[in-house]
Amino acid sequence: MSGEPLVSVIVPAYNVEARIKFTLNSIINQDYKNLEIIFVDDNSSDNTLKTAQNILEQSCKNFKIIKHESNLGVAVARNDGIDAASGEVIWFCDGDDEAELNLISSLLKLILKYNCEIAFAGMIKRFENNIKPDEFYKINLGGSYVRDASEILYLRLASKLSPHFCAMLYDAKFLKDFNLRFIDGCTAGQDVIFELEAMSRANKIAFMNECLYIYIQSSSSGQVRDRDKFEKRLRRYKDFTAGHFHAAEYISRHAKNLKIKSLAENLLLPEALIRQFNVYSREKNYDAFKNLLSSQGTKKILLSSIRFLFNKPEIFFKALSVILFPKLYYKLRQDY
Repeated sequence: MSGEPLVSVIVPAYNVEARIKFTLNSIINQDYKNLEIIFVDDNSSDNTLKTAQNILEQSCKNFKIIKHESNLGVAVARNDGIDAASGEVIWFCDGDDEAELNLISSLLKLILKYNCEIAFAGMIKRFENNIKPDEFYKINLGGSYVRDASEILYLRLASKLSPHFCAMLYDAKFLKDFNLRFIDGCTAGQDVIFELEAMSRANKIAFMNECLYIYIQSSSSGQVRDRDKFEKRLRRYKDFTAGHFHAAEYISRHAKNLKIKSLAENLLLPEALIRQFNVYSREKNYDAFKNLLSSQGTKKILLSSIRFLFNKPEIFFKALSVILFPKLYYKLRQDY
């Protein structure tokens, strides 16, 4: 990869008519010009698609529009975007967010300079209608701006680093060579799982402290919208839990060193199990809760989290609570 590679910007969107013009304009006005915009409308019921089409047709940018005939979810939308991408580099931008105008140029410069598969920046959380000041989430790693991917993944799994998924650029060939995909039908956490699995396959990852992606916290965002709807919240939690199991298995299988493999097996997997106990508690299914606790190997996996007690102590103490006080834990977790 050299010169000015084509960057494919994948924009999944569902019922974001009020925000899509800001999102697309922040992409169209990027100071890096060799772009193609892949807009994936996930069967919006408002004027999201029409608004986006009008903006893109007037933009003088290369673009593709994919329209789903039914609502398939953001994971499918992003996968369709990957399949349609012609670029050498891919950036995923959510349809209700924005970006600083130098996001692509800044991160692409890192990918080209360090010949790495992934580059990421910090994130700004911006509140709709300015109800709160902006919050800045910088990448405070210090030292050089490129690291071995295993080091970044270790920090990510140990919760010492939490880059925003949409603040990342990916080498497109890398994604396609390893068939990295989002979990179809997953309603929550599929971006985090994708990110972890990509990191487990990469060799080098570059980063910068500057906050370049702008996450818009609005009353219409999915998590806020569903906050008081128990069934939707439970579905999202279950999907994210399934993603934890998926990522733990994937990373354990493809880990580049024993330290990462150990993190997947002795931290991420116990965390997935704890989440599954929480699912059964919320479903008020004590039989399933008991069966999981009594199944072969469960307690061993839970207790293995002591190996990372100083990284994420809450995982071990929750594991201990499940084992020692199952009825109490079951009851206390029902209302979360």
